[in-house]
Amino acid sequence: MIYIFDTTGNCRIDRGRTDGVAKSVAALRQSCARLTLGLTLVAVAFIALVTASFAHAAGLPANVVQSLSPPADTITQYIAQAMIDLKSPDPAKQQAGRDALINFVAPAPNPPQPSPTFMSVYSQTLNAQLASIANAPDLRTRLNAAIAVAKVSEKNDNEKLVPTITALLNDKSEAVAIWGMKAAKFVIPRGAEGAKLITQVVAAAQRFPSSTTIAYQALISGPGPSAPVIDAIHLLMKARIDLYNTEIPPDPLAEFPAMLQLVDTKWWNAQNAAQQQKTIQLLTHLASVAGQRVVLNDTAENRDAMSSMIKKISGSIGAIAINTNKPALENKMNELTKGLGKTMTAQQIAAVGAGMVTAIRAEYSTVGPPPTLAATNPAPATTKAGAP
Repeated sequence: MIYIFDTTGNCRIDRGRTDGVAKSVAALRQSCARLTLGLTLVAVAFIALVTASFAHAAGLPANVVQSLSPPADTITQYIAQAMIDLKSPDPAKQQAGRDALINFVAPAPNPPQPSPTFMSVYSQTLNAQLASIANAPDLRTRLNAAIAVAKVSEKNDNEKLVPTITALLNDKSEAVAIWGMKAAKFVIPRGAEGAKLITQVVAAAQRFPSSTTIAYQALISGPGPSAPVIDAIHLLMKARIDLYNTEIPPDPLAEFPAMLQLVDTKWWNAQNAAQQQKTIQLLTHLASVAGQRVVLNDTAENRDAMSSMIKKISGSIGAIAINTNKPALENKMNELTKGLGKTMTAQQIAAVGAGMVTAIRAEYSTVGPPPTLAATNPAPATTKAGAP
Protein backbone atom coordinates (compact mmCIF):
# COMPACT_ATOMS: atom_id res chain seq x y z
CA MET A 1 0.00 0.00 0.00
CA ILE A 2 1.23 3.49 -0.79
CA TYR A 3 -0.09 7.02 -0.27
CA ILE A 4 -0.27 9.60 -2.98
CA PHE A 5 -1.56 13.16 -3.53
CA ASP A 6 -4.22 13.74 -6.12
CA THR A 7 -4.45 16.89 -8.24
CA THR A 8 -6.56 18.64 -5.62
CA GLY A 9 -3.80 18.33 -3.04
CA ASN A 10 -5.69 15.66 -1.01
CA CYS A 11 -3.82 12.70 0.41
CA ARG A 12 -5.41 9.28 -0.20
CA ILE A 13 -4.54 5.62 0.26
CA ASP A 14 -4.02 3.53 -2.83
CA ARG A 15 -6.10 0.48 -1.86
CA GLY A 16 -5.36 -1.31 -5.07
CA ARG A 17 -1.96 -2.36 -3.76
CA THR A 18 -2.68 -3.80 -0.25
CA ASP A 19 -0.42 -6.37 1.25
CA GLY A 20 -2.63 -7.32 4.22
CA VAL A 21 -0.47 -5.55 6.79
CA ALA A 22 -2.97 -3.62 8.97
CA LYS A 23 -0.34 -1.80 10.99
CA SER A 24 1.20 -0.35 7.88
CA VAL A 25 -2.17 0.97 6.80
CA ALA A 26 -2.75 2.73 10.12
CA ALA A 27 0.74 4.23 10.17
CA LEU A 28 0.43 5.43 6.63
CA ARG A 29 -2.92 7.06 7.43
CA GLN A 30 -1.34 9.01 10.30
CA SER A 31 1.67 10.06 8.19
CA CYS A 32 -0.61 11.13 5.39
CA ALA A 33 -2.71 13.22 7.77
CA ARG A 34 0.34 14.95 9.26
CA LEU A 35 1.84 15.65 5.84
CA THR A 36 -1.46 17.01 4.54
CA LEU A 37 -1.79 19.31 7.54
CA GLY A 38 1.77 20.58 7.13
CA LEU A 39 1.34 21.32 3.44
CA THR A 40 -1.99 22.98 4.12
CA LEU A 41 -0.41 25.32 6.67
CA VAL A 42 2.40 26.19 4.24
CA ALA A 43 -0.13 26.87 1.50
CA VAL A 44 -2.23 29.07 3.78
CA ALA A 45 0.82 31.05 4.87
CA PHE A 46 1.92 31.52 1.27
CA ILE A 47 -1.54 32.63 0.17
CA ALA A 48 -1.74 35.05 3.09
CA LEU A 49 1.64 36.52 2.17
CA VAL A 50 0.72 36.91 -1.47
CA THR A 51 -2.67 38.34 -0.57
CA ALA A 52 -1.14 40.86 1.83
CA SER A 53 1.41 41.95 -0.77
CA PHE A 54 -1.28 42.23 -3.41
CA ALA A 55 -3.52 44.23 -1.10
CA HIS A 56 -0.64 46.55 -0.26
CA ALA A 57 0.26 47.09 -3.90
CA ALA A 58 -3.31 47.30 -5.11
CA GLY A 59 -4.06 50.70 -3.60
CA LEU A 60 -7.21 51.86 -1.89
CA PRO A 61 -10.66 50.82 -3.15
CA ALA A 62 -12.89 53.11 -5.17
CA ASN A 63 -15.38 53.66 -2.36
CA VAL A 64 -12.55 55.15 -0.25
CA VAL A 65 -10.88 57.38 -2.83
CA GLN A 66 -14.21 58.70 -4.13
CA SER A 67 -15.71 59.31 -0.71
CA LEU A 68 -16.61 62.82 0.38
CA SER A 69 -15.86 61.71 3.95
CA PRO A 70 -13.13 59.09 3.52
CA PRO A 71 -12.27 56.83 6.47
CA ALA A 72 -9.17 58.35 8.03
CA ASP A 73 -8.20 55.08 9.75
CA THR A 74 -8.11 53.18 6.47
CA ILE A 75 -5.93 55.83 4.86
CA THR A 76 -3.64 55.99 7.89
CA GLN A 77 -3.17 52.21 7.91
CA TYR A 78 -2.47 52.11 4.19
CA ILE A 79 0.20 54.82 4.42
CA ALA A 80 1.68 53.27 7.58
CA GLN A 81 2.17 49.95 5.78
CA ALA A 82 3.89 51.71 2.90
CA MET A 83 6.10 53.59 5.36
CA ILE A 84 7.30 50.30 6.86
CA ASP A 85 8.60 49.29 3.44
CA LEU A 86 9.98 52.76 2.77
CA LYS A 87 12.10 52.58 5.93
CA SER A 88 13.35 49.07 5.16
CA PRO A 89 17.06 48.64 4.31
CA ASP A 90 15.97 46.51 1.34
CA PRO A 91 15.95 48.66 -1.85
CA ALA A 92 13.19 46.52 -3.38
CA LYS A 93 10.94 47.10 -0.38
CA GLN A 94 11.76 50.81 -0.41
CA GLN A 95 10.62 51.01 -4.01
CA ALA A 96 7.47 49.04 -3.18
CA GLY A 97 6.66 51.48 -0.39
CA ARG A 98 7.28 54.43 -2.67
CA ASP A 99 5.09 53.00 -5.41
CA ALA A 100 2.30 52.26 -2.94
CA LEU A 101 2.30 55.89 -1.78
CA ILE A 102 2.16 57.12 -5.38
CA ASN A 103 -0.34 54.59 -6.74
CA PHE A 104 -2.91 54.93 -4.00
CA VAL A 105 -5.87 54.14 -6.29
CA ALA A 106 -6.56 50.44 -6.86
CA PRO A 107 -6.10 49.39 -10.52
CA ALA A 108 -9.35 49.19 -12.49
CA PRO A 109 -10.47 49.31 -16.14
CA ASN A 110 -11.83 52.77 -15.39
CA PRO A 111 -9.85 54.08 -12.40
CA PRO A 112 -11.97 56.20 -10.06
CA GLN A 113 -11.28 59.90 -9.75
CA PRO A 114 -10.21 60.71 -6.17
CA SER A 115 -12.41 63.26 -4.45
CA PRO A 116 -10.84 66.54 -3.28
CA THR A 117 -11.71 65.52 0.28
CA PHE A 118 -9.86 62.23 -0.10
CA MET A 119 -6.82 63.99 -1.57
CA SER A 120 -6.82 66.45 1.30
CA VAL A 121 -6.97 63.71 3.95
CA TYR A 122 -4.45 61.55 2.10
CA SER A 123 -1.98 64.43 1.68
CA GLN A 124 -2.35 65.57 5.27
CA THR A 125 -1.84 62.03 6.59
CA LEU A 126 1.12 61.47 4.30
CA ASN A 127 2.69 64.73 5.44
CA ALA A 128 2.33 63.71 9.09
CA GLN A 129 3.85 60.27 8.60
CA LEU A 130 6.72 61.50 6.43
CA ALA A 131 7.96 63.70 9.27
CA SER A 132 9.91 60.70 10.56
CA ILE A 133 11.68 60.37 7.20
CA ALA A 134 13.19 63.87 7.06
CA ASN A 135 16.20 62.92 9.17
CA ALA A 136 16.46 59.28 8.13
CA PRO A 137 20.14 58.32 7.84
CA ASP A 138 19.55 56.22 4.73
CA LEU A 139 19.71 58.35 1.58
CA ARG A 140 17.64 55.88 -0.45
CA THR A 141 14.82 56.15 2.05
CA ARG A 142 14.80 59.96 1.86
CA LEU A 143 15.12 59.91 -1.92
CA ASN A 144 12.24 57.48 -2.42
CA ALA A 145 10.13 59.57 -0.06
CA ALA A 146 11.00 62.70 -2.07
CA ILE A 147 9.99 61.02 -5.33
CA ALA A 148 6.69 59.95 -3.79
CA VAL A 149 5.99 63.48 -2.54
CA ALA A 150 6.67 64.97 -5.97
CA LYS A 151 4.38 62.47 -7.69
CA VAL A 152 1.58 62.91 -5.16
CA SER A 153 1.96 66.71 -5.38
CA GLU A 154 1.36 66.44 -9.10
CA LYS A 155 -1.89 64.54 -8.49
CA ASN A 156 -3.39 66.56 -5.66
CA ASP A 157 -4.73 70.12 -5.64
CA ASN A 158 -3.87 71.22 -2.12
CA GLU A 159 -0.97 72.56 -0.04
CA LYS A 160 -0.94 69.93 2.71
CA LEU A 161 2.55 68.69 1.79
CA VAL A 162 4.29 72.07 2.14
CA PRO A 163 6.04 71.13 5.44
CA THR A 164 7.44 67.95 3.92
CA ILE A 165 8.50 69.72 0.72
CA THR A 166 10.26 72.35 2.82
CA ALA A 167 12.24 69.62 4.57
CA LEU A 168 13.16 68.07 1.22
CA LEU A 169 14.39 71.40 -0.14
CA ASN A 170 16.64 71.73 2.90
CA ASP A 171 18.04 68.21 2.64
CA LYS A 172 21.82 67.84 2.56
CA SER A 173 21.57 65.67 -0.56
CA GLU A 174 21.23 67.40 -3.91
CA ALA A 175 19.21 64.49 -5.31
CA VAL A 176 16.61 64.84 -2.55
CA ALA A 177 16.51 68.63 -2.93
CA ILE A 178 15.94 68.27 -6.68
CA TRP A 179 12.81 66.20 -6.06
CA GLY A 180 11.78 68.81 -3.52
CA MET A 181 12.01 71.41 -6.30
CA LYS A 182 9.96 69.18 -8.58
CA ALA A 183 7.28 68.91 -5.90
CA ALA A 184 7.37 72.66 -5.28
CA LYS A 185 6.71 73.25 -8.97
CA PHE A 186 3.15 71.98 -8.53
CA VAL A 187 2.45 73.49 -5.12
CA ILE A 188 3.87 77.04 -5.36
CA PRO A 189 1.00 78.42 -7.50
CA ARG A 190 -1.77 77.01 -5.28
CA GLY A 191 -1.95 79.63 -2.56
CA ALA A 192 -0.30 81.38 0.35
CA GLU A 193 1.13 78.18 1.85
CA GLY A 194 2.59 77.08 -1.47
CA ALA A 195 4.12 80.51 -1.98
CA LYS A 196 6.21 79.95 1.15
CA LEU A 197 8.27 77.50 -0.90
CA ILE A 198 9.54 80.24 -3.24
CA THR A 199 12.40 81.37 -1.01
CA GLN A 200 13.21 77.75 -0.14
CA VAL A 201 13.60 76.89 -3.83
CA VAL A 202 15.99 79.81 -4.32
CA ALA A 203 18.02 78.79 -1.28
CA ALA A 204 18.26 75.19 -2.53
CA ALA A 205 19.48 76.36 -5.93
CA GLN A 206 22.12 78.51 -4.27
CA ARG A 207 23.36 75.48 -2.32
CA PHE A 208 23.26 73.27 -5.41
CA PRO A 209 24.02 75.50 -8.45
CA SER A 210 23.95 72.56 -10.86
CA SER A 211 20.20 72.27 -10.21
CA THR A 212 19.37 75.87 -11.12
CA THR A 213 17.38 75.01 -14.25
CA ILE A 214 15.00 72.89 -12.16
CA ALA A 215 14.69 75.73 -9.64
CA TYR A 216 13.74 78.24 -12.34
CA GLN A 217 11.21 75.77 -13.74
CA ALA A 218 9.63 75.50 -10.30
CA LEU A 219 9.44 79.27 -9.94
CA ILE A 220 7.82 79.92 -13.32
CA SER A 221 5.37 77.01 -13.14
CA GLY A 222 2.29 79.06 -12.28
CA PRO A 223 -0.38 80.15 -14.74
CA GLY A 224 0.91 83.71 -14.63
CA PRO A 225 3.44 86.09 -13.10
CA SER A 226 3.47 87.24 -9.50
CA ALA A 227 5.61 89.83 -7.75
CA PRO A 228 7.18 87.34 -5.28
CA VAL A 229 8.18 85.00 -8.10
CA ILE A 230 9.68 87.84 -10.15
CA ASP A 231 11.68 88.98 -7.12
CA ALA A 232 12.85 85.41 -6.51
CA ILE A 233 14.03 85.04 -10.11
CA HIS A 234 15.94 88.30 -9.76
CA LEU A 235 17.52 87.11 -6.51
CA LEU A 236 18.65 83.81 -8.00
CA MET A 237 19.94 85.48 -11.15
CA LYS A 238 21.98 87.95 -9.07
CA ALA A 239 23.48 85.08 -7.09
CA ARG A 240 24.41 83.37 -10.34
CA ILE A 241 26.09 86.51 -11.67
CA ASP A 242 28.16 86.66 -8.48
CA LEU A 243 29.44 83.13 -9.18
CA TYR A 244 31.15 84.44 -12.31
CA ASN A 245 33.66 86.15 -10.01
CA THR A 246 35.44 82.82 -9.69
CA GLU A 247 34.19 80.63 -12.53
CA ILE A 248 31.43 79.94 -15.02
CA PRO A 249 28.75 78.44 -12.77
CA PRO A 250 27.47 74.87 -13.10
CA ASP A 251 24.44 74.51 -15.34
CA PRO A 252 25.69 77.56 -17.27
CA LEU A 253 22.63 78.02 -19.47
CA ALA A 254 20.13 77.70 -16.63
CA GLU A 255 18.97 81.29 -17.05
CA PHE A 256 17.34 80.58 -20.43
CA PRO A 257 13.82 79.76 -19.13
CA ALA A 258 13.95 82.60 -16.61
CA MET A 259 14.93 85.13 -19.26
CA LEU A 260 12.15 84.01 -21.58
CA GLN A 261 9.59 84.53 -18.83
CA LEU A 262 10.86 87.89 -17.63
CA VAL A 263 10.70 89.43 -21.10
CA ASP A 264 7.45 87.78 -22.14
CA THR A 265 4.88 90.54 -22.73
CA LYS A 266 2.55 89.25 -20.02
CA TRP A 267 5.34 88.96 -17.48
CA TRP A 268 6.97 92.24 -18.52
CA ASN A 269 3.73 94.16 -18.07
CA ALA A 270 3.24 92.55 -14.65
CA GLN A 271 6.52 94.02 -13.41
CA ASN A 272 6.53 97.42 -11.73
CA ALA A 273 9.07 100.04 -12.81
CA ALA A 274 11.67 98.91 -10.28
CA GLN A 275 11.34 95.28 -11.34
CA GLN A 276 11.61 96.17 -15.02
CA GLN A 277 14.78 98.16 -14.32
CA LYS A 278 16.14 95.20 -12.35
CA THR A 279 15.41 92.81 -15.21
CA ILE A 280 17.28 94.98 -17.71
CA GLN A 281 20.22 95.51 -15.36
CA LEU A 282 20.61 91.83 -14.54
CA LEU A 283 20.55 90.85 -18.21
CA THR A 284 23.10 93.56 -19.00
CA HIS A 285 25.42 92.46 -16.21
CA LEU A 286 25.05 88.81 -17.19
CA ALA A 287 26.13 89.62 -20.76
CA SER A 288 29.16 91.45 -19.41
CA VAL A 289 30.39 88.79 -16.97
CA ALA A 290 29.80 86.03 -19.52
CA GLY A 291 32.09 87.83 -21.95
CA GLN A 292 34.71 88.60 -19.33
CA ARG A 293 34.78 85.10 -17.89
CA VAL A 294 35.20 83.35 -21.24
CA VAL A 295 38.41 85.33 -21.76
CA LEU A 296 39.66 84.42 -18.29
CA ASN A 297 38.76 80.74 -18.71
CA ASP A 298 39.15 80.19 -22.44
CA THR A 299 38.08 76.69 -23.49
CA ALA A 300 36.04 75.44 -26.43
CA GLU A 301 33.26 74.38 -24.07
CA ASN A 302 33.16 77.79 -22.39
CA ARG A 303 33.19 79.63 -25.73
CA ASP A 304 30.23 77.55 -26.84
CA ALA A 305 28.26 78.13 -23.63
CA MET A 306 28.99 81.84 -23.24
CA SER A 307 28.34 82.68 -26.89
CA SER A 308 24.97 80.94 -26.54
CA MET A 309 24.29 82.86 -23.33
CA ILE A 310 25.12 86.24 -24.85
CA LYS A 311 23.02 85.50 -27.92
CA LYS A 312 20.03 84.57 -25.75
CA ILE A 313 20.46 87.77 -23.73
CA SER A 314 20.51 89.73 -26.98
CA GLY A 315 17.16 88.23 -27.95
CA SER A 316 15.75 89.01 -24.51
CA ILE A 317 16.86 92.63 -24.69
CA GLY A 318 15.35 92.76 -28.18
CA ALA A 319 12.01 91.64 -26.72
CA ILE A 320 12.24 94.37 -24.07
CA ALA A 321 13.07 96.88 -26.80
CA ILE A 322 9.84 95.94 -28.57
CA ASN A 323 7.85 96.27 -25.33
CA THR A 324 9.41 99.68 -24.62
CA ASN A 325 9.16 100.95 -28.20
CA LYS A 326 12.89 101.05 -28.92
CA PRO A 327 13.22 99.43 -32.36
CA ALA A 328 16.73 100.81 -32.87
CA LEU A 329 17.96 98.86 -29.85
CA GLU A 330 16.42 95.67 -31.18
CA ASN A 331 18.23 96.18 -34.47
CA LYS A 332 21.47 96.88 -32.64
CA MET A 333 21.20 93.62 -30.70
CA ASN A 334 20.69 91.67 -33.92
CA GLU A 335 23.60 93.45 -35.55
CA LEU A 336 26.01 92.81 -32.69
CA THR A 337 25.27 89.10 -32.40
CA LYS A 338 25.30 88.29 -36.10
CA GLY A 339 27.69 85.36 -36.55
CA LEU A 340 28.17 84.95 -32.80
CA GLY A 341 29.13 81.38 -31.94
CA LYS A 342 31.73 78.99 -30.64
CA THR A 343 33.97 79.50 -33.67
CA MET A 344 34.73 83.03 -32.48
CA THR A 345 37.69 83.68 -30.23
CA ALA A 346 37.09 84.42 -26.57
CA GLN A 347 38.08 88.04 -27.17
CA GLN A 348 35.55 88.37 -29.99
CA ILE A 349 32.80 86.92 -27.83
CA ALA A 350 33.69 89.32 -25.01
CA ALA A 351 33.64 92.24 -27.46
CA VAL A 352 30.07 91.37 -28.46
CA GLY A 353 29.04 91.35 -24.80
CA ALA A 354 30.76 94.67 -24.17
CA GLY A 355 29.09 96.22 -27.22
CA MET A 356 25.70 95.09 -25.96
CA VAL A 357 26.35 96.65 -22.56
CA THR A 358 27.21 99.99 -24.17
CA ALA A 359 24.11 99.94 -26.38
CA ILE A 360 21.77 98.97 -23.54
CA ARG A 361 23.08 101.56 -21.10
CA ALA A 362 22.73 104.24 -23.78
CA GLU A 363 18.99 103.51 -23.97
CA TYR A 364 18.33 102.82 -20.29
CA SER A 365 20.23 105.32 -18.18
CA THR A 366 19.26 103.72 -14.86
CA VAL A 367 21.28 100.58 -15.63
CA GLY A 368 24.42 100.62 -13.51
CA PRO A 369 27.89 99.57 -14.64
CA PRO A 370 28.56 95.82 -14.62
CA PRO A 371 31.12 94.25 -12.29
CA THR A 372 34.71 93.86 -13.42
CA LEU A 373 36.05 90.35 -13.01
CA ALA A 374 39.58 89.50 -11.95
CA ALA A 375 41.56 86.53 -13.17
CA THR A 376 40.80 83.40 -11.16
CA ASN A 377 44.49 82.50 -10.99
CA PRO A 378 46.45 85.74 -11.48
CA ALA A 379 50.05 85.54 -12.52
CA PRO A 380 52.55 85.91 -9.66
CA ALA A 381 53.85 89.43 -9.09
CA THR A 382 57.31 90.15 -10.44
CA THR A 383 59.99 91.60 -8.19
CA LYS A 384 61.96 94.75 -8.88
CA ALA A 385 65.54 94.46 -10.05
CA GLY A 386 67.91 93.98 -7.11
CA ALA A 387 65.13 93.02 -4.72
CA PRO A 388 65.68 89.86 -2.66
